[in-house]
Amino acid sequence: MAAVQERQVLVFGATGLAGLAFLEEAITIPHLRLLIYARTPSKLPNSLLVHPQVNVLPGTGSLTDTDGIRSAVSRLQPTDVIISFLGPPATQILAWMNPFGKEGKEPIFANAYRSIVDAMKTTGVRRIFALGTISIVDEKDHRVFSACAMVWIVRLLFYRGWRNMVEVGRFFDTVPVEDIDWTVYRVGLLLNGEAQAVTDGYLGDGKTTSSIRRSELAKWLVMQITTSSESKWIGQKPIVSTARKPRGSELRDYGVDNG
Repeated sequence: MAAVQERQVLVFGATGLAGLAFLEEAITIPHLRLLIYARTPSKLPNSLLVHPQVNVLPGTGSLTDTDGIRSAVSRLQPTDVIISFLGPPATQILAWMNPFGKEGKEPIFANAYRSIVDAMKTTGVRRIFALGTISIVDEKDHRVFSACAMVWIVRLLFYRGWRNMVEVGRFFDTVPVEDIDWTVYRVGLLLNGEAQAVTDGYLGDGKTTSSIRRSELAKWLVMQITTSSESKWIGQKPIVSTARKPRGSELRDYGVDNG
C-alpha cells in the first residue's frame, strides 16, 4: 500500500474555540501538518504548541499584515489547503457592539480574505474553506423562521459582526472557481459538547438545523480535507450543522455515534 502523502493545512483563527477544536481533531490524522497564523499563539495550549504536527508561523499574525499573510501562504504547495475560522472574537463582543468604537468598523475579514486569495493565486494554492454564518444568504436556502429570527437579532444587537460576515459571503461571490476552489461553510449557533451526527446542506432542506457543536464542525472539516468529499462544495456556501434525528438514510453520518 502506498504511503499517504503529507498535506499542509494553513489555519487562520486557530486560537478561537472552533479553531482549537479543529486542531485537536486534525492532529489525530498523522499525515496532516498544521501551520498556524495567529496574532497571539500563546492562547494555544502547550500540548498543541509542542506537538510535532503543529508549526506556529513567525510574524505578527495580523489580518492587516499583507506581507505576513503572503509569507504564510507561500509555505504551501498547490495541493495543500487553507482553513479559516475568522470571525468576531468572543472576547471583544462588547467592543464590536459599541457604535462609536473602531472594532469591526471596517470589513476586516473580507479584506483579509482578499489578501489570502491574492497570495493563493500567486503561489498556485487552490483550496480554501472559510467560515461564514447563516447571516450569509444563499439562493438555495428556504425561509426558516427560527433562522430568520436569529439573524435579525444578531443584526439588531451586533450589527458590525453581522455586516462583517455578510461581506465575507459577498467577497467570495466575486471569486471565480476557475481561479480558487473556495467553500464558505456557514454555521448557526456554535455550541460545546461531544460530537453527534453532523450534516451539510441548505436552510430548510429538512436535514440541517440552526446549531452545531464545535466538535462536530471539526470532524466535518477534517473529513472534507482527507476524503473525496473535498470537491463536493467548491464554489458553494453550505450550512454545516448538527443533523436532525435520522429518518431513514437521508442524513450523512460522518462516522460519529448517534447515541
